[in-house]
Amino acid sequence: MVKNQEWMYLFEEETRNSIMIEWYFTNKKNLQDVIQWKKEWNHSDKILWYFEAATLLYEFGYQKWKNNDEAIIGLSEIKTIHSLMFKYWSPEYRTGERRKWNIMINKAKINPPYGVMIDQMMEYFVSRNKKNIGLGYLPEQLAKMHTLFESIHPFEDGNGRVGRIIINYLLLIHWLPNIIIKWTEKAKDNYFLGLELAEKGLNNFFPGEIPQDNREKDGDFSLLTSIIEKALFHSMDYLITSRLNENELVPLSDLVVQNGYSADYGRKLIERGLIIAKKIGKQRHSHPDLFYKKKNEQTQ
Repeated sequence: MVKNQEWMYLFEEETRNSIMIEWYFTNKKNLQDVIQWKKEWNHSDKILWYFEAATLLYEFGYQKWKNNDEAIIGLSEIKTIHSLMFKYWSPEYRTGERRKWNIMINKAKINPPYGVMIDQMMEYFVSRNKKNIGLGYLPEQLAKMHTLFESIHPFEDGNGRVGRIIINYLLLIHWLPNIIIKWTEKAKDNYFLGLELAEKGLNNFFPGEIPQDNREKDGDFSLLTSIIEKALFHSMDYLITSRLNENELVPLSDLVVQNGYSADYGRKLIERGLIIAKKIGKQRHSHPDLFYKKKNEQTQ
């Protein structure tokens, strides 16, 4: 159960964008109607199942963080995500079980493993996550983990949605907010390109053998890492600004002028991480305490 308005917004936006990446389109009002059981719309099942699967697993992740449990995800959690998202499908569809035949992944050049090789690869995926998720830069580790999972593509359907829930589950275990990978055409193409660049290190190792960690060095994870990183900053900025009273906020253009910048430079400062702003109506607002100025820029 999501008990906080700010977290609810992030969960709703995550749900909406994640299913729209896979062409199940909805808007904010329709999504809220479905989640609150007010009315059915197109793709109501996809909306509700994703939201229920995500919130249940995130609550489990919160409890793991609260009890200082190990920040990992196992096969049982992964299969549960898939089962929850497809629990109302036809009885013939075996939820939570690996696919039985070979497939081609849309917009991917990699040939995923098949048959019993999927089981071996998923065991490797879990052990790799257990070994590496707490080491190094977290967004990069999540990018590597996400690339491996999507390359394995263990289920017949829903692998992208399951993979994005796994990212957010691990973020929440580290007491970080869930992220929203945008569905817009440009953002979606960027996301798929990030996966394509990252999976190059695995191209020669499916389906014949299990890749070792050092084989990932052939992949370029920089774009996918950047996507995760920027999405994480966006979620954190939203939570920070949502805690401020709107009466305390001032128009962004006024604030940047007060600090020696031109009025139209606010967006650039946001992109550079020098200011946090919140959109109220059609205009962005911020607070002096949310304006970080580097020393060498204080005279600009």
